[in-house]
Amino acid sequence: MIKEALLIIGTIFFLTGCINLPIGDGNTLKIGKDGITFTDKNNNEHTFNIDEENESFSIQGVDENGEEYNVYLDDDDGNLNFNMSGFGHDSDLVVGENLELPFDLPEDIPFADDANIYQYGNMENYLTINYLTEDSFDQIIEIYDAYFNSSSFIEETHKQEGSDDEEIVVKQFYNSTKDNMIAITVIKGSSDEMVNVSIEIEPVNE
Repeated sequence: MIKEALLIIGTIFFLTGCINLPIGDGNTLKIGKDGITFTDKNNNEHTFNIDEENESFSIQGVDENGEEYNVYLDDDDGNLNFNMSGFGHDSDLVVGENLELPFDLPEDIPFADDANIYQYGNMENYLTINYLTEDSFDQIIEIYDAYFNSSSFIEETHKQEGSDDEEIVVKQFYNSTKDNMIAITVIKGSSDEMVNVSIEIEPVNE
């Protein structure tokens, strides 16, 4: 899908050639075969580039504080990769199937044996992981009940059940160790064959 979109947009650029468009308030838009360059009223350039061969899309520029930023999106081996730097922080996000985590997971957080990780992200050490499992909802709850009852946590675990939709079963766990805040949400819809587990980890001292 990304490839098709990039090809369509790339074809438009090719047919368009190179055009400068004044768009008001001192802003200018330049459309060329290599992409789009937007110049704002502060004379900062923001460049949008499409690489059809590598199926990637990127944006570079300077924000209102004079800091450089970069946003990059590509489709690598069927996985969608998103990287961003600037705006005061860096972040990485990957979406796909049966992903391998490129970072060590803190606090020995357990996963279902058949966990299919389909998303992970890292934003200034704020980690998110989502996975699917064929284990039952009750089996997964048992795993995380045991985990949050361990001696690693400094307070009693906060637990919340239920949702606004009667078709969906949800249970959330929340607690902190001396180093990290950990939140885990387990979700299963009445028609879903698999259980979704969402994990969030954030350092407590950052």
